[in-house]
Amino acid sequence: SEIPVTGTYTVRVFANNPTSTLSAIVTLTRSIEASMTSTTPVNLHMDRIGRISKIQFAGTAGESRALELLRSSDPLAPMGNRIEVRRSNGSYLYSEGNAVYCASNCAGSYLLQNLPDTGNYMLIVQQSDTWSEQVQVRLVEPTTVTVDGRSVSADAVFSHQMGLLTFSAYAGQRLDLGIIVPIEANFLTNTFSAMRVRVSVFDPAGNRISDVPLCTSL
Repeated sequence: SEIPVTGTYTVRVFANNPTSTLSAIVTLTRSIEASMTSTTPVNLHMDRIGRISKIQFAGTAGESRALELLRSSDPLAPMGNRIEVRRSNGSYLYSEGNAVYCASNCAGSYLLQNLPDTGNYMLIVQQSDTWSEQVQVRLVEPTTVTVDGRSVSADAVFSHQMGLLTFSAYAGQRLDLGIIVPIEANFLTNTFSAMRVRVSVFDPAGNRISDVPLCTSL
């Protein structure tokens, strides 16, 4: 928070149970403020417990984005940091009916579905673990798929990434959505397996109308 007046401040830390002992790690760190766009990611150096990074990005009402946080140490591992996204009025941003908020063991990708406002949003990341690493924060725009047009690629290299696609359709139209994922062969056991992928489809109002596992073992 912003310091209201100049002077010396006092912090009190005490155990709730009078018979218990307390050991705490305390740091005092300047907050980090930055801005990002879909073409300009932000690299955070996470090396201080309690440090808060505030990253601002612009959004347009009705649009959707993918928010990704990729750890340099282990992109596949969950994050121990507190993550939240707030609207310009300070309230939580909701996506799929839930606030975009996580306090621990957090995923590295979030769907910002049907942004409610045209304006600025704020991503807040507070380091809660003892890792010292780089975290790249990216805002991913969806790729447009055209009916009867060319095929497009949706890349998700790590489990914390997501492919985001959009298409336009009209009421009553019948469309078939085809998605092909790589298949790996193990000739020692004579088995084949496909990447485990979950596909969700949302209508223009942001309601999820389909959510299915695309493929499991073959």
